[in-house]
Amino acid sequence: MKPALVSATLVLVAATLCGCGKGTSGDDDSFVPTVSEWSKTLAPLESYCAGLKDQAAKRGVKTLSEIELRIYSVWMFDEEVQNGGFSQYFYNQAGTLTPNTPAFLRDIGADRHADWLTEALTVFGTSGPSSDLLTRREQLEQLTPKAEEKLDQLSEMIQHRPRTLLELLSGHLRVLDPHRFE
Repeated sequence: MKPALVSATLVLVAATLCGCGKGTSGDDDSFVPTVSEWSKTLAPLESYCAGLKDQAAKRGVKTLSEIELRIYSVWMFDEEVQNGGFSQYFYNQAGTLTPNTPAFLRDIGADRHADWLTEALTVFGTSGPSSDLLTRREQLEQLTPKAEEKLDQLSEMIQHRPRTLLELLSGHLRVLDPHRFE
């Protein structure tokens, strides 16, 4: 298959999977990008974020600049919660980014997402989730059924909404770096 055809196919598959092509932009509940909006705006962001993920995996999160950390934190939050809910987010390495993620979400206008994350953090008690991956996994294993149910309910609140965080992040980045994110 030719590279251009592969790219177009991937855009259509990704657009279908994320529910794209149903509407236009609005507040953080109503945006569902069309296929052309996704391929023009969100595909470059996805590619950029994948590069940040590779960098963080190879050299560590501490090698990311402040703006890269903000972008990466929001993107990983979206990816993990959309894919497997809050339990997956906290279980995986992305959970290490949690302390600043609510503020980063608010910075891009995703106040509801920040509220849901803040509420999800309450299942860990006043000390919150551990920054250590293995300790955080142990904390997850020790959650009560009621706490697990709360995480599931919060996850569903996000998963049943259009995927808007990437659009909000993209709009934020177009202001910060208009040449890269036109």
